[in-house]
Amino acid sequence: MAEKIDLSKPEELHKVQKAIELAVTKETEDLLEKLRKHQVDPVGFGEIYNIASQKSGKKKLSKDECRDIMKRAKYDVDVDVKILRTGVIG
Repeated sequence: MAEKIDLSKPEELHKVQKAIELAVTKETEDLLEKLRKHQVDPVGFGEIYNIASQKSGKKKLSKDECRDIMKRAKYDVDVDVKILRTGVIG
């Protein structure tokens, strides 16, 4: 049976928000690592990089160059959860 949490208490609500932030951060980091491992870019990071670099006068990267960059890419995952309402689901 799940532990009852009183979300009307700010400290309890804050604990839940932080727990969700940690879980979503870990899941996102794990997903990004899987994408890197399989050398796929369904999110379109390579295209975003190409658009930004072309605006600064650099040439568009080839697919092989994009894959190479994706292998070395570093991600900074920052999740901020705010629970706006609480209640009973029934």
